[in-house]
Amino acid sequence: MNFGTAYDIATLLGDGTVLMENGFASDGATERYDPGTGTFSLTGAPGFRDLDASSATLLTNGKVLSTLESRDPSDEAEVYDPATGTSTATGKMTTLRGYSTATLLPEGRVLIAGADFPATTDSGRAELYDPITGTFSTTGDMVTRSRYFHAATLLPDGTVLRRR
Repeated sequence: MNFGTAYDIATLLGDGTVLMENGFASDGATERYDPGTGTFSLTGAPGFRDLDASSATLLTNGKVLSTLESRDPSDEAEVYDPATGTSTATGKMTTLRGYSTATLLPEGRVLIAGADFPATTDSGRAELYDPITGTFSTTGDMVTRSRYFHAATLLPDGTVLRRR
């Protein structure tokens, strides 16, 4: 890789390359790995160079939604387009988050859950990202509020299991 980093997020793209969004990297570099050649190459820099990727989700349109955070929680998100190699800002999340999970749902929306800050009476709300409109909207409450460092996976029946 071109940068030494920690907490990287890797997303397999439709063409077989891997998008590497660097966690705590200098300058927030984004790279693509080509398994055919075994090489890394720099790609379009993320739009938010002082933030680190918290989650990356391959959307049904082939683009990648990244929720972003810094050392403090954030409501920022961006979409990476592999065809152009660029990242652009998309709608803001409905709440500040850090260490949240993102799960692609069968209909193409993305469920963002967990680690909303500061913990308030609204804490524990999940939200949905709609890639068609580029917006986030609140959805149901989580059973356990303010989770972080947790895992989430889509089950065959379309529900999402979260575990801490």
